[in-house]
Amino acid sequence: AISSAEGDIPNIRLVTSQAADELINIDGIKASFVLYQNGENTNISARSYGAINVQLVMEELGGGGHQTMAACQLQSCDTEDATKRLRKAIDNYFRKI
Repeated sequence: AISSAEGDIPNIRLVTSQAADELINIDGIKASFVLYQNGENTNISARSYGAINVQLVMEELGGGGHQTMAACQLQSCDTEDATKRLRKAIDNYFRKI
């Protein structure tokens, strides 16, 4: 699941982390990625229950974390471009496994 938060949301970093946690509770979702704009940058919070190693996906985008909880920050990147880059990183992950 890929989602994004837009607008002036207090505690946006916490909110997107919680949203990523909730998305993986939906039946059939193996991993969740929630994006939000932070000035000129886009941040991505990623979660899974282990079926997909989100750390490897985030590492391809310059981030990191743990197999089930990871994140990244894309410099000078809007959410539209970040979503495209994320989809490509996910596709690359599945090609490698």
